[in-house]
Amino acid sequence: MRNKFYLWCLIGAALIAAPFVMDSESEPITNEVRKSVPGSFVKLPDGFVHYELSGLPESDLVVLVPGLTSPIYIWRELPRALLAAGFQVLRYDLFGRGFSDRPYVDYDQNLFDRQLVGLLRKLGSEAPVHLVGLSMGGPVVFEFARRHSQRVASMTLIDPAGFPVNLPPGAGLIRVPLLGDYLFRVLGERILLAETARSVFDKKLVPDLQRKFRVQLRYEGYKRAVLSTMRHMPLGEMKNTYKRVGSLQRPTLVVWGREDQIIDFENSKKIRAALRQPQFLGVPAAGHLPHYERPDLVNPVIVEFLEQAWHGEGGALGWSLDARSRFRRNSSWPARGAGGDEGNEDARGEDEID
Repeated sequence: MRNKFYLWCLIGAALIAAPFVMDSESEPITNEVRKSVPGSFVKLPDGFVHYELSGLPESDLVVLVPGLTSPIYIWRELPRALLAAGFQVLRYDLFGRGFSDRPYVDYDQNLFDRQLVGLLRKLGSEAPVHLVGLSMGGPVVFEFARRHSQRVASMTLIDPAGFPVNLPPGAGLIRVPLLGDYLFRVLGERILLAETARSVFDKKLVPDLQRKFRVQLRYEGYKRAVLSTMRHMPLGEMKNTYKRVGSLQRPTLVVWGREDQIIDFENSKKIRAALRQPQFLGVPAAGHLPHYERPDLVNPVIVEFLEQAWHGEGGALGWSLDARSRFRRNSSWPARGAGGDEGNEDARGEDEID
């Protein structure tokens, strides 16, 4: 009897100690930390935001909005391609990620919209901007467009959330109060690193991705922020918002990795239907980060789309990729805003590799 008592005491002690032993978040983000990292910081009501702004101020501004778990490194070569094309580029860490603060608030649409509005205001940006959203960045972009349509010049979505996603086994338990907090504090790092590995088709990229990803895990509040986002952001329930924003007829490009294991490629059809025939690029041999895995294919298409939107050629009449591109447009794809076949996926076509 006494042995059983000691056993249960050991189990209880292990359960209590586990969050502290297995939790790598050991440092606050201090002014010293901010001074040691590249980029700049701006103070907003919810906390400091880490950002990098490059390019000529008189150029059109492209804003890169990252996803659920990743900071600004996730854009890889895309910023350089945009700068070479003459754009001004703003990339930033969402609250709770990278080197931005981890405020004690609900991580919901209001927070991320407040952050983007506040950041643009602090930087003195008043003209319409080109928004590029990756994964959860898609809902952030579309909520911004819904609330501030006059501030949007164009939208590019890369494997966006908004419809049901492929969650790992047991993900439902994480949303349960207290139990989920405990489990995510103990197992969250392992879960997030596994999801990072699932995000790419080319597994040779995994070690470097995980090495970069681990940096933000050192700082207090990261897992708390991700968990709060999973509980408060409608990541699989954005159909109505997508339809509403699609009716604005802003130039829109959707890019999707065909081997995406995070948000299934089949979701691209639902989003294209909701958005009323956006420009679309399906990327072969790429997972949830097609711009990261296939910059040679994806970046030229994004740059060309933005150039045409910049010069007013990407509105309701649509656009096509010219002979410089490695892609061709399906001749059966109706121009953006054309009548008929709105519910017919086959009529839309898509850009394909030559």
